[in-house]
Amino acid sequence: MQRLPSTGSDLITAIAAALAVGAVAAFAATGITFRDATDVAVHPATMAVLLCLVTIPLIRWAVSGDSVLFRIVLGGVAAKCLGTYLRFTLTGDGDNNAYHRAGSKIAGWLSDDFVLPGNLPESFGDTGTDWLSYMLGWLYYFTGPNRVTAYVVFTFLSFVGALFFYRAAVSAVPELDRHRYALLLFYLPSLLFWPSTIGKEAWMIFFLGLAALGGSLLVQHHLSVWHLGAALAGIAMAARIRPHMAALMVVALVVTSLWPWGSQGRRGQQIFITVLGFAVMAIAMGQVAEYFNADRVELNTVLDFTQDRTAGGDSQFTPIRITGPRNLVQGTVSVIFRPSLIEASSTLQVLGSIESLAMMALAAQSWKRIRRVPRLFFTNAYVRFSVTFTMGFVVAFSVISNFGILTRQRAQLWPILLVLFALAPANATGSGTQAKDEDTAGGTDDTTDAVPASITT
Repeated sequence: MQRLPSTGSDLITAIAAALAVGAVAAFAATGITFRDATDVAVHPATMAVLLCLVTIPLIRWAVSGDSVLFRIVLGGVAAKCLGTYLRFTLTGDGDNNAYHRAGSKIAGWLSDDFVLPGNLPESFGDTGTDWLSYMLGWLYYFTGPNRVTAYVVFTFLSFVGALFFYRAAVSAVPELDRHRYALLLFYLPSLLFWPSTIGKEAWMIFFLGLAALGGSLLVQHHLSVWHLGAALAGIAMAARIRPHMAALMVVALVVTSLWPWGSQGRRGQQIFITVLGFAVMAIAMGQVAEYFNADRVELNTVLDFTQDRTAGGDSQFTPIRITGPRNLVQGTVSVIFRPSLIEASSTLQVLGSIESLAMMALAAQSWKRIRRVPRLFFTNAYVRFSVTFTMGFVVAFSVISNFGILTRQRAQLWPILLVLFALAPANATGSGTQAKDEDTAGGTDDTTDAVPASITT
């Protein structure tokens, strides 16, 4: 592995990338015009430069000093800028604008007096919507109500969340083709576009990524305060927005942690993690029941509620609801690879259908990698987690009857599912695979400790 230089060209690259991101933010803020641009552009451009400079050391940490991976991920920053600009120009009057108006109001209330999220003078939607608006209000309280600034911050959150997912996978799966996974994770159009706005997707990817990072070591039974804290914080903050996704993350981690351990010396850690996992699961299920206005969580009731709630609109379609093994394959294909070209009825749906077609081709091309999953399921905890989370997501989202909601919220699945598409073939060797990273050799990960939508869904 070619190591990164510590100074010189790396610093120049970082500064150049930061300035480029700042320029994109300034252009977005001013509508690509320099007339009366100073006041409008200065806040988002400054924020973009600062956050990009913060991102550089995070990238170095995530790639463990690999210079090739550093360039791949840094290129992902530029791609993310393009995705953010397209998201702003193509969907700038959507839900993000509603969040912007709500956050501006809340910032005004915070300027007058301290307000808790439960004491807001008015509601802006469901509990998750109110919470996200409240956090946006605090951002505007410090920076002023600039929508492009908020775009920059939420884009930063989604990108760092992707870094968390990347670090979790490469630390836990020695059989992973790291270069392939990085290319898929940081250049997939859905991940470049959908979370790059003021909205729930960016928040969820950040905190689900944090939970996956902490959980990746916990399910390998390496208990530490950092990993436990990361997993719990990620799950708790994801539950504030979408408790059903947080519950799915908990269920996948608990199921994975129940697997028998090879080391008798860590049986006590397994028991502790499993008991704690069931306790967190009970709390998460309670939040899910509250979210769906039910006395308790019953799968059919929740799925019926979701299907009814997502019906309607120009993007409505007839879903293939998974009811058992009989239609499991058909339902899985529907969730992961729709819409098709003949089902698309808008420009964004056409683009989404092209990506779906490309993902089908990728799955076929990755067959030699995917066929390793059954064996690795029994030997690698993170692969078990990826399979469990994916199957839970597919079952839960098989009732979604709106292409817009499905394609947008599927961004929460890709960072986990893509691990299965990026396993190295059984006979592969070379720098793209991680035979055993020195950071995780012996079962520890010291470097990790160095790092301190629809508006109604």
